[in-house]
Amino acid sequence: MSPVAKALNIMQAQANVHMGWLVPTITLLTVKLDDLRLSNKFGQPLIDALRGGIKQRFGPMLDDPELIAAAILLPKFRTSWTSNEDMLKLGLNYIKTRLEQESVQLPGNNSSSSEEEDYFSVMKGNVPESARQLDGYLASTATTMDVLNRNHLHLQEAQLQQALLDVRGGVEFAERLLSCGSDTEILNTKGVTLRRLTSLAESSYKPHLAALAPDDSSSICFLPIEPAGEIEGYPLVGVINSRTLDVSRCTTEGEDLRWGSAGQKGHFTLTCRDSAGEQMARGGEHVLVNIVHKDKKNCTVQTTVVDNTDGTYSVSYKPEEPGLYSVWICVKAQHIKGSPFNLDVKRRFRHHAGTFHCCSFCSSGGAKEACCGCPGTMPGGFKGCGHGHQGHPGKPHWSCCGSTVEKSECLPQSVLAAVSPRSHLRTVEL
Repeated sequence: MSPVAKALNIMQAQANVHMGWLVPTITLLTVKLDDLRLSNKFGQPLIDALRGGIKQRFGPMLDDPELIAAAILLPKFRTSWTSNEDMLKLGLNYIKTRLEQESVQLPGNNSSSSEEEDYFSVMKGNVPESARQLDGYLASTATTMDVLNRNHLHLQEAQLQQALLDVRGGVEFAERLLSCGSDTEILNTKGVTLRRLTSLAESSYKPHLAALAPDDSSSICFLPIEPAGEIEGYPLVGVINSRTLDVSRCTTEGEDLRWGSAGQKGHFTLTCRDSAGEQMARGGEHVLVNIVHKDKKNCTVQTTVVDNTDGTYSVSYKPEEPGLYSVWICVKAQHIKGSPFNLDVKRRFRHHAGTFHCCSFCSSGGAKEACCGCPGTMPGGFKGCGHGHQGHPGKPHWSCCGSTVEKSECLPQSVLAAVSPRSHLRTVEL
């Protein structure tokens, strides 16, 4: 049962496996089981049961043109995994139809384990004539895409040049009018001139950022300060990195992205990741973080972004007003997944500065100068409260504000000043 075990390991792998692997793996598994059935008489019932289960589970998928096309488009397989011309023709026809509608990007991954090489070794040398036809279509598509990209860049260049000429012409006319025109001419043409300049400012060409800076899986970059080993004891720097940032896979970490306190600094971390979800090993990305109050559009929060040069970025902010905020996080002029986020900023918690006591007389050891926030008084020159005396709350309370709830927020001085000693907040519990 070695072919079954190998096929299961291939299909259940965590990486380098996707839709295009299904049909070749099942097709070759069926071939291997047929060969095994001829050489193993005692295992024939088991092999027949396996073949029946595979046919019932995967039979319709082996005739699916999309799955067959996915296998053909993989450089590892192309058309060498089967000799069934009808099946290959089904997949090629599907590819032809799709190529006429949109461009096809070939996923390439040349890395494979020894077990995979052993399992698919039967494909080597089995290259039918239809492979040449496939190569022709793929080469034609690549050439077409290159032409489209060049045309798109030429169009952008022409639009930018036209926008520059329009702005330059409008500004030069306004300058000549102001420097050479008479007062009457300036007054008569001011409306036309202002409308022209306003129109240029509002309708100026703004190219799409993604079109000017494409970021596909084929891009590479050079890291000039990364260590690259040593040669005869001399250190080298500079490496070529082919890992590409995938903005949709960037993640954030930290509760301060969701909750904050007015007047206190908040911190969270942005982690840039590639298309495989792995953390980028370098920094240098253009990260923009904006925090704006949802109700007060003019209330913005200044943010600080620190590049840690390891693919992570530390973000800090300090809101001054409570309320709901929107947090915009953009990398390379694109929102990350989940942006804009909601930030709920609460007002600062007022901690008690006094003592939670039964009365000031007991807590101070009988000191006459000891004061208390409650309205209690004592005769004999005492400034604080005492048990059984006038104004005492009748229960333990805070000496700073008089609140009778131990786990509470300290009452502000404005509230204390507004309450007379005769009607203190004895019955108010926060």
